[in-house]
Amino acid sequence: MLFGSINYWEGPLRVKGSFDGEKITCVGFMELVGYPSQYNNVKYIRDEIEKTANRFISIAKNKAFNLTDNFKKRIIG
Repeated sequence: MLFGSINYWEGPLRVKGSFDGEKITCVGFMELVGYPSQYNNVKYIRDEIEKTANRFISIAKNKAFNLTDNFKKRIIG
């Protein structure tokens, strides 16, 4: 998640390991703020636009094929 130019991530985590010779399993929650990242706001927006455009293109292609099939059925019978 990006807010302005501050890189921010939060989410659950699961940890498995050993402590003082005993196996442990833990759950937790972590926040990371301000760490450098190559993924900036411009890249995020570009990626979101690309995903949305690809969805529309896919829908348009599927509907175009359906229209063609329906048209052929009406002509051929």
